[in-house]
Amino acid sequence: LLHKTPLDAIPGALAAFDGRLLAGVGPALRVYELGKKKLLRKCENRAFPTHICHLDASGARIVVGDLAGSFLFVAYKKLENQLHVFADDPAPRWLTAACRVDYDTAAGADKFGNVFVLRLPAKVSETIDDDPTGGAHRYQLGALNGAQHKLDVVAQFHVGELVTSLQKTALAPGGAEVLLYTTLGGAVGALLPFISKEDVDFFPAPRDQSAAARAAARRSRPSRLPIGLLSGEKRRRRRHVRTVSLAAARQAKAHCRRARPLDCRCGRQNRGPACNTNLVKELR
Repeated sequence: LLHKTPLDAIPGALAAFDGRLLAGVGPALRVYELGKKKLLRKCENRAFPTHICHLDASGARIVVGDLAGSFLFVAYKKLENQLHVFADDPAPRWLTAACRVDYDTAAGADKFGNVFVLRLPAKVSETIDDDPTGGAHRYQLGALNGAQHKLDVVAQFHVGELVTSLQKTALAPGGAEVLLYTTLGGAVGALLPFISKEDVDFFPAPRDQSAAARAAARRSRPSRLPIGLLSGEKRRRRRHVRTVSLAAARQAKAHCRRARPLDCRCGRQNRGPACNTNLVKELR
């Protein structure tokens, strides 16, 4: 053990950042440097909604995942030694898993079983990287305590279970990269993006054909409504047929008992000559 550094809140995420330590401590984002006796705090930003639970750094750009505030994009200005939030998600989402897809894109999952992909607009990305002034004035013009720029929702998919982990990986050497996820119920799934226009045109076609086939099957299937949904006339007819059938069955059985035992052909030890054998067998 080299040393320990006491903190004023629970650290939710740690990441390496340009030879330093990037830490999410409660609602604050901090940059630490290694000292002789403890970690030295170099700069911080407390403009985050609730609790930082995910950090991913690439160059001077940092993707921050907030527990109840979705993703926020942060830029570190080395000359000013400051952290600026320049883009955020317009919809608050409760993150359960997060993953960075590329320099401008991040994927996450919320507690309602949704996997979503957010992307920074290309013009905004170029403006932030090429701004010679550092862009400090751009980050202070957000309305309603939000960032100046907003992230775009590229894709969204409802898994149906709570996603516990999300990772960008390739399932085979040299294969296409997918978003691999696991759920609380023990399921493992992968989301594969469409690469060509042919895939986009092909995959909806079988789905539409199966939907049309199911609709045609439902239309050709005869309707079988329960008795409670029949009209009054059909209900009375059904009750009448049932009453007549039971009365005929009782009469035929009674006639068998009264008839002579040697002339009947109903199969009950020759009990009667005038027994309606078929009616007794059907309605017994």
